[in-house]
Amino acid sequence: METKKYSVILWPWIFLMLLLALTSCEKEEEEKHPPANLDLTGVDFISQHEATFSGDIYGDLEDVIEAGFCWNTTENPTISHNKVVSDIGEGLFSNRVDELESGEVYYVRAYYTWNDSVYYSGQKSFQPPENITDNQGHVYGVVQVGNQLWMQQNLQTTMFNKGDEIPDGTGVGNYTYMDQPLFYFNYEDDDSHVENYGRLYTWYVVTDERGVCPPGWRLPDILDWEELIFHLDALAVGYDELIEDDPSLSPEAGGLLKSTGTLEAGDGLWHEPNEGASNKTALNMHPSGWRDPSGAFDGMGYSASFWAFTENSSDKGIMFYTHFFNSGFYGNAFTKQTGYAVRCMKDIE
Repeated sequence: METKKYSVILWPWIFLMLLLALTSCEKEEEEKHPPANLDLTGVDFISQHEATFSGDIYGDLEDVIEAGFCWNTTENPTISHNKVVSDIGEGLFSNRVDELESGEVYYVRAYYTWNDSVYYSGQKSFQPPENITDNQGHVYGVVQVGNQLWMQQNLQTTMFNKGDEIPDGTGVGNYTYMDQPLFYFNYEDDDSHVENYGRLYTWYVVTDERGVCPPGWRLPDILDWEELIFHLDALAVGYDELIEDDPSLSPEAGGLLKSTGTLEAGDGLWHEPNEGASNKTALNMHPSGWRDPSGAFDGMGYSASFWAFTENSSDKGIMFYTHFFNSGFYGNAFTKQTGYAVRCMKDIE
């Protein structure tokens, strides 16, 4: 009977100790709950060896120690694999990484560290594209921008895909009144410019049924160009919305496309100021200029101008361009006899 008395007395204490233990566990769990939310928002501007990762972090960041991205060729990468650290601040953040290998499939996650723990976002997979080669052996880098693949350099070929030679416009002079001229040009008739700037072609050449882009690739039409620009600037306008006195599709997309540096500083191909140039897209648009039907070359160092497949009228085609003096991107219609540069593209399969 004495034993029973002691048992009855002990039960309240045992219950109290269990209650305190459970409360302590709940408090510990509350303390370990992550203070911030994290999303991997995208992988973009993917070239042969580089890519840009973007994320979004929000919540209580006061005690967040580190944030960034980790990636590997195996799923669910951790910071013990490859990682890059970002500046911590609420909202969107991004980093461009290199040393990737074309053809490999990679997985990436955003992460942050807090309270001796690492928290990860969901993962995305991507594959750096391989270079392409035209029918004359010219090699072009490739960049994935959104759901499109674009050549990283201007077209250089002097041959249609079926093997026919494109007539060389060197020394042709004024061909203003020539009907549907088929010519390619080296700027100032100097082939030393080809490596940096590619060649210039009349609209009749680049829309010829024999084709100038590598097999599976095409000359972008107006919708292809618009898709690129809208991907870079959600507030851009379409070509049909342009007004006569303002042919600007976007005030900022040109800067994202242009190569950086200036001739004056010795670190680029654009003349000063090359306003807004960041080359964020890795598309390396150089100022290749144009060839006028009158025989004059102009614009090298000042303008990057490209044909679209779309026709404006019987004598004009649509073209797109960006300048050295601002970061805008523009569309217009010019005579099909003009020589402009070409960027080939394709949709992601």
